[in-house]
Amino acid sequence: MAAPGCNFSGHQDMYGLGIRIGFYCLWFGTVLASWIARGEFRLMKLTYFFFVGAIFLAVIFQTTKNTLLPVETYIVLLLGFGGYLNVVPLYLWKGFTWCEPRMDPSRYPRASTGRIFQLMNFTLMVGFSVFQLWFWIRRVNAAAFDGCVEFGFFFAQIPLSGKGFVVANILFHFFLLFTCIGVVGFILAKQYGLYEGRRHRRIGKRQKFSLQRLQAISDTIVASVLVTAIELLIRWNGIEGVNSVSTTGQTIPMIVGIGLVARVLYIGISGDVDNDDDDWSSSGYGSYYSGSKTSGPRSDDGGGPAPAAWPAPAPPPMAPAYGGGYPRPPPGGGPPPPPPPPPPPGN
Repeated sequence: MAAPGCNFSGHQDMYGLGIRIGFYCLWFGTVLASWIARGEFRLMKLTYFFFVGAIFLAVIFQTTKNTLLPVETYIVLLLGFGGYLNVVPLYLWKGFTWCEPRMDPSRYPRASTGRIFQLMNFTLMVGFSVFQLWFWIRRVNAAAFDGCVEFGFFFAQIPLSGKGFVVANILFHFFLLFTCIGVVGFILAKQYGLYEGRRHRRIGKRQKFSLQRLQAISDTIVASVLVTAIELLIRWNGIEGVNSVSTTGQTIPMIVGIGLVARVLYIGISGDVDNDDDDWSSSGYGSYYSGSKTSGPRSDDGGGPAPAAWPAPAPPPMAPAYGGGYPRPPPGGGPPPPPPPPPPPGN
């Protein structure tokens, strides 16, 4: 709990209850959509991207005006950056399995996004990491409200400006940026033929399903820990006025988040989309966004309907009247005229 006299009013439009609910819904709703309504997965990810971009710009503006205390900035950064923290258990798992491709859950997602979105999301994550480095190096030691002690979270109540806590966060974000640079270098090396990835055997559906389930469990645990951390931080630091929805800035994110989760549940329960396509993540938006809500059999490569469901090809156009073949039928719809007589035999 906060020390007596250290309570203060927080910024409702930065991390009020409505905004927190909107982010929480997107964290859990994205995991849910990947299992019961994969056609909605990209919509959930795109909405979360806009949420993160908006809160990133807001925290920059508020920081330049010096209107946020360090603990408030810390809470906002947890909200915005929390969706990227699922890479932590992923890379721990990769290290535990010695980067074995057949044991990598990120290679077999239930649903995925496009290349352009991945680039945009990667850029935003790097920008957030750079800002967090600046925060932990320069900003976190700023004087708190009336000299009160501000608390951070690492599965316990820890002083926010404690040297160990600060150093651990600096190292974490420095390592994350270093990893991002390594990923970019690896992609460029493959692009220009400087590195060829090793081939690996395909895995069975049962192992693929197990890896997907492992990823979903990991993402759910990370989201649950983040929700717990943010709510405890608000309580530990005695922040008041942020546990009610009383402004438009809170209402909009809350309604958007709840509405998207409700849509995912409705589609998953009503079965409006094809949830049995194991290759959805490599074939686009899925049947719901392909112009048809009906789910039909797929071809072997997952890129379209089975041959039996393909439409019959259109008949070839009629040959011209002269130059060989039958002439086109008259516009009146009557029977076609007889073919031209054959040429006379040569002498």
